[in-house]
Amino acid sequence: MSLTFCKECGNQISQQAKSCPKCGAPQKKPNSTFLLLILILLAAGGGFYYWKFHDDKTERIAAATEILNNNRADIIGLATTHVENRIAKATINLGANLVTDCIIDSLAVRLADKYTLSELNDLKTKPASNIIEVTKLVTENTDVCLKCLPFQN
Repeated sequence: MSLTFCKECGNQISQQAKSCPKCGAPQKKPNSTFLLLILILLAAGGGFYYWKFHDDKTERIAAATEILNNNRADIIGLATTHVENRIAKATINLGANLVTDCIIDSLAVRLADKYTLSELNDLKTKPASNIIEVTKLVTENTDVCLKCLPFQN
């Protein structure tokens, strides 16, 4: 038998007692309907918070990667044009899959940081906008291209 304290006088009483044997004060038990209502409100609040503030970065990176993969040849050409080092140009121009994949993965993160998911989905449906954005992305981020080369420090 577990004990609790009377809400009025503080006397130790059984949790099963309906009233305190010392002072006679009725002992209220927690209302399970009230607790259920609190749990439902907390779950609804958590759901709303997730819906409103959910970070969709993984989805944005996937959309950006798709855009960049669809423009793989352009990325290789642009990276080759905008990288100064001749060895780097040759490596990128060979289209080594690991180098190209590294460039695409790195640029995808930057593209995902720049746009919302709906903007990226719009870009996917507009090939002309894709090329413009990919061109800007590669020219502004030649450091990414160089970091992906095996001989760079």
